Amino acid sequence: MKLFICYSTRDGLIDELSLRELLDSLPVSTRPFVDLFHNDWPDVQKRIELEIANCDLFLGLRSPAFSASPWVQFELETARKYQKDIILLDFSRGAMPVNGSLFSRSHAKQIAASV
Repeated sequence: MKLFICYSTRDGLIDELSLRELLDSLPVSTRPFVDLFHNDWPDVQKRIELEIANCDLFLGLRSPAFSASPWVQFELETARKYQKDIILLDFSRGAMPVNGSLFSRSHAKQIAASV
């Protein structure tokens, strides 16, 4: 299953480390796309649109900066355009790490149930 992960790093809550933790927690069968790690195209926007068009599930990591991000808005609009299933995990209240991880067991269960 191809998974597109949408996020904003502007507020510092979602960062490289937390994204790596998320990738490590996903089932082996999941093929995630995280722009920060996987987008090496010169035309960043075109690659993002292609990844969203071809994903099976769109996962949004809502943090305080999520809604204000122009990239996030573009990604959400693109997901709607391609009629993708969208799951939003809420970190907007400043979720704290659980056992050293930003992603709680309930988040992991929600993702696992969708893939």
